[in-house]
Amino acid sequence: VRRYSYASPVSNALVRFTGEMIASTRLGVISDFLPTFPAHDKREALIALDGVETLVIVGDSDLLTPADHSEDIVARLPGAEHVVVREGGHLLMLEHPDVVNAHLHELIARALRAGRENPDAARGGRGPVRRPSSVRRTVTSLRGGRRPRGGAA
Repeated sequence: VRRYSYASPVSNALVRFTGEMIASTRLGVISDFLPTFPAHDKREALIALDGVETLVIVGDSDLLTPADHSEDIVARLPGAEHVVVREGGHLLMLEHPDVVNAHLHELIARALRAGRENPDAARGGRGPVRRPSSVRRTVTSLRGGRRPRGGAA
């Protein structure tokens, strides 16, 4: 559980919580899902996010969904913010909740601003949407007093 979920030191309690969460998933759910996994390619569906404020956030050491997979998503979503979290694994939201929450707060703020600037688009209309150029920001965990690092790429 620790190896495939986390890339940085986390508490034994968090690892136990994760293990319990995984173990509580019924085997029938897993057996129904696993055969469909190779066909679960939703890249073409990303068109639905065109013109929508978008955040793609990934851990740099995610063993289940490697960080380079997010590159393909970002390439299909011009203007999406791309955050790669150093020392981040698959369960990034549990491993580095402060980092994830900070970026989600920024996303919500941008979406609210965009909605005020273009109310038609915020209601699902296809009015013109001004989007920034693609942004890539790499951050480092805030644990141990380290500060986020990053900038536009």
